[in-house]
Amino acid sequence: MPGRAEPVDSERYAGADLGLLVGANQQWTHTDAGELSIYSGGSRKCLDASGGGTSNGTAAIISSCHGGANQRWNLNPNGTITNAQSGLCLDAPWSQ
Repeated sequence: MPGRAEPVDSERYAGADLGLLVGANQQWTHTDAGELSIYSGGSRKCLDASGGGTSNGTAAIISSCHGGANQRWNLNPNGTITNAQSGLCLDAPWSQ
């Protein structure tokens, strides 16, 4: 069972565009392990840097949680979200 999880403040982290990934009735949580997770159809899923990628342009996907470094995220004081493994910012380039 995962540790304490806190809801992600969608207003504060709006620049990361987490709202573009899911519907308004779904809530992301940031766990003690650093995962950003959401429940989908009764299963817990995590935001994942696809393939463990660490370069610009790596896709952020929703995947089964496995505890890998590519599924750990930092919620930064300036409102950005960065991947703990790569240090890169989560970005949605199609949003304006």
